[in-house]
Amino acid sequence: MAAAARAQRDEGGQQGQSAGAATHLERLMSRGDAACRYTCMQQAVIHRAMTSSPDTIRDLARAVYELSAIKRDLPRHAGFDHPVGLLPLATVHHLGPARVKEIAEALHVDLSVASRQLAALETAGYIRREPDPDDRRSHRVSTTSAGEAAMQRAHERIVGVFAATLSGWSEREITELTTALQRLRTDYERAASGGPTAQEAA
Repeated sequence: MAAAARAQRDEGGQQGQSAGAATHLERLMSRGDAACRYTCMQQAVIHRAMTSSPDTIRDLARAVYELSAIKRDLPRHAGFDHPVGLLPLATVHHLGPARVKEIAEALHVDLSVASRQLAALETAGYIRREPDPDDRRSHRVSTTSAGEAAMQRAHERIVGVFAATLSGWSEREITELTTALQRLRTDYERAASGGPTAQEAA
């Protein structure tokens, strides 16, 4: 009987903590000011992840941190020999035709930095500027045929690196990793914006 009572008290305590966390989170979110936005996002993610083991989440976070080394190394294998680097060109390729402001936001850099990078790529013949049909005072940038060719060569080289890296993996393992990474990115972006994850939205 005593053990059952303790178990009931423990369960009630856990439910109380969960409810308390949710109430605190709701109070933070109701403030709506920019100062608490990051804190709200963090607590929302932590609250949603309470059903997972903290050690499991920490291991995942470390693994994602370590992926940044791969991301930093990819341009070296891409063979795109330009001072600006491959990322600005890849961003134009993905978003174009796009305004310079949109490119800057995607790159997470100041507008002046993006403008200089795009000017260098335009001088090299990799991108072009055209008048914005919605605002003649602005321009949109897109890749030229030379830029498209450079992106294709870079992509093929990067695919070759991954093919060699994953030579010991099965088709199923590669597919499952791709699906998991896509789901992680989608759910992360939703959580960061305060929206529900794919599972919660279902």
